[in-house]
Amino acid sequence: MAVLHISEKFLLTAFNDKGKISSLNISIPICTLAAGIIDLYLDGCLVIHEDHSVELVDDLCEEHSHLQSLYQYLQGAKGKKIQKITKEYTMSVSTSRIRKLTKDIVKSLMEKECGTVKKNILKKNKTLFISNKNEIQKIIYDVKESILEQDQASVETFALASLLDKSALLKPFLSKEEIEAIKNRIAKEKKQTEDLQMKTALQVIDEVMTVFSDVTGFSKNK
Repeated sequence: MAVLHISEKFLLTAFNDKGKISSLNISIPICTLAAGIIDLYLDGCLVIHEDHSVELVDDLCEEHSHLQSLYQYLQGAKGKKIQKITKEYTMSVSTSRIRKLTKDIVKSLMEKECGTVKKNILKKNKTLFISNKNEIQKIIYDVKESILEQDQASVETFALASLLDKSALLKPFLSKEEIEAIKNRIAKEKKQTEDLQMKTALQVIDEVMTVFSDVTGFSKNK
């Protein structure tokens, strides 16, 4: 399996077997943005201040080229807080921002051969990306094993697990009991961890899900 970052792993699991992402699940674009921000944060491209504002501090590295559009947007968003960025990026009239980010991540997944590309018979000029089921199952299995069966798991794993849970993408693969156990482990880590990166990454997810809650009326803890 190619080396994938949080944003790539997350979006890979979001596609159904018809090469589509559910338009009804609005948590997916919100969580895609969160995954991109966390990738840039963990790579040292940006810092997230105590007031939850974001500031770029380094150039974008080649391995995160699929996040170029997000990086460019953040160049003009200095001082803006996570919730403000989330609303502007995913829910404003410029929905082209999140479409561009999604398109670039999918392109990266194609280049890494994480699925197959098929012609869209309904739209001749467009293609469909069909995720490799084995790749998805491996991602889910690795998350479950790391979170539930190991004493320690990485920031990346906890962040991905939280994003998959918040967007209901674990449901097709895991039992209710397993999902509940993952929720509990994440909650425990959030309370007990002294790791700044862990705290910050999970805080980013909470911030974007607050926007989701405001828009839908659903609890961010569901």
